[in-house]
Amino acid sequence: MLTLKADKRDLNTKAKALRREGYVVGNVFGKRLDTPIAIKIDSKEASKFIRSSSKGTQVNLEIENEAFDVLVKEISFNPVKNQIENIDFQELVKGDVIASTAQVVLINHDKLQGHLNQLLFEISYKALPKDLIESVEIDIATLGNDASIKVSDLSIASNDKISISTALDDLVLTISEHVKEDAYELASDEKDAEKEAEKEIAAQE
Repeated sequence: MLTLKADKRDLNTKAKALRREGYVVGNVFGKRLDTPIAIKIDSKEASKFIRSSSKGTQVNLEIENEAFDVLVKEISFNPVKNQIENIDFQELVKGDVIASTAQVVLINHDKLQGHLNQLLFEISYKALPKDLIESVEIDIATLGNDASIKVSDLSIASNDKISISTALDDLVLTISEHVKEDAYELASDEKDAEKEAEKEIAAQE
């Protein structure tokens, strides 16, 4: 399990000011906590953490020498400034079912023969802390052209320790041949040829 260190933050100090000082702000909430714990994380450590984790990752969060078993619930990213702005965590309680998400990860993407259209990037589910999963893999190498994958086709759907919240008949991805694109290009070429022929006829007249 990953470990991340954080410090409690003073709510009198605005989040924008902390970001300018090089911190990512966040909160820890849970049923055992009277009030959420406001925290700040060194931005360099937060960036390193995000490279190997995502929403739905289970983490050992150390807040001033006190350890919390938590789940990453939300990550806010500013694409303009290219920086993480906020990370929220939920404390896990043994024996309590929690709502989480599993990221859809595609492997052997270089084996893709056709056109890939991915419709779902995460699967919502509920499970006990000990049964949480971070991702579900789809091996592109095993899929042919005109393939389609639904949530019900994923390994997570057959896990009896997990209750899936996403509709089982939702499409995760489809793979189609490049025929449509080729046909479009052919039709465009034919139209261009027709226009050229019309120009030549007009010039002769």
